[in-house]
Amino acid sequence: MSLTFSNVHFSQQPEKVVYMSGSLMRNLGLANRKQIKLRLGSDVVSAFVKPVGRSGGHIYLSTGIRNQIHVPRSGPVYAYSPEAGEIRLGPVVGVLSDGSADSASPFSSRTGYIRQLLREGNKKNVCLCLCTARH
Repeated sequence: MSLTFSNVHFSQQPEKVVYMSGSLMRNLGLANRKQIKLRLGSDVVSAFVKPVGRSGGHIYLSTGIRNQIHVPRSGPVYAYSPEAGEIRLGPVVGVLSDGSADSASPFSSRTGYIRQLLREGNKKNVCLCLCTARH
């Protein structure tokens, strides 16, 4: 298993294809793979993988893949391969908070704190998922 820093980008391609820079494919042990399982949290999708001629660690996700595994944003993330042909993106951290049905802000008086959590999570390459019990 190798943990590798990478950048996720989105493409408008409708098919289920993951494009990866050649160096990232080698780091994750995917050099000869044609198909992979991509995971984010508990979501998983099978997809074809194709190399792209770009240096560094870059992953390009098509619209079909992004929607199926619910990738919230593009940007920095860690990728690792716990077993052959499987890539996990993350880490994913869920935060459950209560809110007020009367408030215009979904997290009531904690909205400012929740925004701060999101900013800090982005700086640390953590995928934060925030919700209230009614969501």
